[in-house]
Amino acid sequence: MTYDTNNRLKHGLIKALTLKPLYELKDLDVINCAEVAPATFYKYYANRKEILDDVEESLIADFKKAVSEDLKVWYELKHSPSKKDVDRLLRDNITSTLDFFAKNSEDIVILVSNNGDPLLRNKMVEILSTRLSHLFIYYFKIYQQEKMLQSKPVLFHFLSYREANDIVNTLIYWVRYKDQITINDAREYLLFTLTKSAYEITAHGFN
Repeated sequence: MTYDTNNRLKHGLIKALTLKPLYELKDLDVINCAEVAPATFYKYYANRKEILDDVEESLIADFKKAVSEDLKVWYELKHSPSKKDVDRLLRDNITSTLDFFAKNSEDIVILVSNNGDPLLRNKMVEILSTRLSHLFIYYFKIYQQEKMLQSKPVLFHFLSYREANDIVNTLIYWVRYKDQITINDAREYLLFTLTKSAYEITAHGFN
């Protein structure tokens, strides 16, 4: 399979999703949008689901790498992070994840749209939630407080999931409005997401 043909077929899928929702999408829609012969399509993919899986698996693999790279420095702390630590780490050490979303912004926006596949966003949340769980456990172990987590496993899972959900939603919001929101704004929004509740912002403003 040549890169050009593969890339063209994937682009055809994304383009087709701008025209109709995934549940209505047929192989022929992708073929027409990719501007290839049916024989070319079926030479590389059995159906449109197979090409969707290929696109999403590639995105998920790159997302995992980006998250892993950015979280490395968080394990260098030997204490639970303060708001100042979170501020510094988000401003200086979330580059890989931001780059991932920026590089794949058009595909991500379409794939998580109403026409796309809701499972992609869910996969991102679950991956990040698992990574955050490991990070939180690391911080609790510093103070020998693992029993606190063990006593309320469902609550711990909820907190990890909530943070992951908020982070992924913030990043998707950024790329959806990337022409209006700068990358520095995105960092600021993540900072708000992780350090300020809606109550705090309502009561005390954005400062």
